[in-house]
Amino acid sequence: MLSGASGTGKSTFVKNLAKITKRNLVVVKSSEIQDPYIGVSLQKLQSCFDSYAKLCKIDNSLLLIDEADSLLGSRVNVTSASDRLQNELTNLFLQLIEQHNGCVFVITNNATSLDKAFSRRFSFNFSFPPPNKETQRSYWNKSLPELQPIDIDKIVDKYNLTIAQIEQLTTRYLTKTMFQNFKSNNTIGNLLKFCETEFDNKSNQPIGFNK
Repeated sequence: MLSGASGTGKSTFVKNLAKITKRNLVVVKSSEIQDPYIGVSLQKLQSCFDSYAKLCKIDNSLLLIDEADSLLGSRVNVTSASDRLQNELTNLFLQLIEQHNGCVFVITNNATSLDKAFSRRFSFNFSFPPPNKETQRSYWNKSLPELQPIDIDKIVDKYNLTIAQIEQLTTRYLTKTMFQNFKSNNTIGNLLKFCETEFDNKSNQPIGFNK
């Protein structure tokens, strides 16, 4: 089980592991399993593990279940039919993970909300913390080599971003420079202005990119 905030490298870790071990990686998002009809969700979940079991006999692939919070939620006291069916989905997921012999990775953004029974089903539980300031500086330098260290410090001191956010911001910034008349000798000024436009200064959380 891999837990941590969005953009901290959980999916990248599994993808790199598959590459290093030369295994195929099967990625399934919980949204692909969930259905308005819980019975259909149960069928899709069972089918997912059945198909993966067949693949394992051929090439020992890895299975990654992304955004799995909805499948790992704590079971609740049954007060309605929907509660009972949701518990059935959680119970089936627990059963399939316990019985399966392959290598399954499950990603969650909020480990504290999960059913406690899941922690006993996994051989390893890894927590991915947000990148520290030094890691952020290193990645800014990699993403925009033209930035000076003092300029990178200005960004890092003001915005506490994940690697995914830095990648997203850099990509969109470079894209905009292709279509707007930004002064090439004022990269940091333009980039800070862009950050101020695209991020909430109070929470340092993205609030959506302007069109």
